[in-house]
Amino acid sequence: QIGKNTNLVIEYSKNLTGITESVDMSEVTTRIVPQGANELLLPEYYIDSPFVGNYYQPLISHMEFSEVEVVSKDEATDDKPEFTQEQAYAELRRLVKELYNKGIDKPTFNYDISFIDLSNTVQYSKFKNMHSLNIGDIVRVKHQDLNLDLDCRIRNYTYNALTYEFENLQV
Repeated sequence: QIGKNTNLVIEYSKNLTGITESVDMSEVTTRIVPQGANELLLPEYYIDSPFVGNYYQPLISHMEFSEVEVVSKDEATDDKPEFTQEQAYAELRRLVKELYNKGIDKPTFNYDISFIDLSNTVQYSKFKNMHSLNIGDIVRVKHQDLNLDLDCRIRNYTYNALTYEFENLQV
């Protein structure tokens, strides 16, 4: 991880001049139908995310886990040990839970933030050298009306070299 925590707060009615939010829901899944090898399906058919009720409807994906297969005693070898149907069900459930833990059930948010660099104002002139911003640094963005209080990592920024001010951050 690059960057550091800057302790810079960009806040509504202080130095925030604009914020644009974009939400990417294209990869969000809240109901997974896992399938193992040889068309192995769970008895309950699907597994819901804890966030399934947060959306207008379940966002369903069929996912294949071909590495999960039932291996009977007769088919078992040194490379493929015996694997019962119940063990296969448990493994499918574990793999789906792992996907939910990684955040497959949450959208990706991007913010484009415009703000006034207070270090260039007369009131804050003694704090001019207190902070610098770089790609990867973390800033806190607060907006009470939008119910935002986020620690955001800077992905891109616009810097005005004539006024020595950061004009825009993408987090």
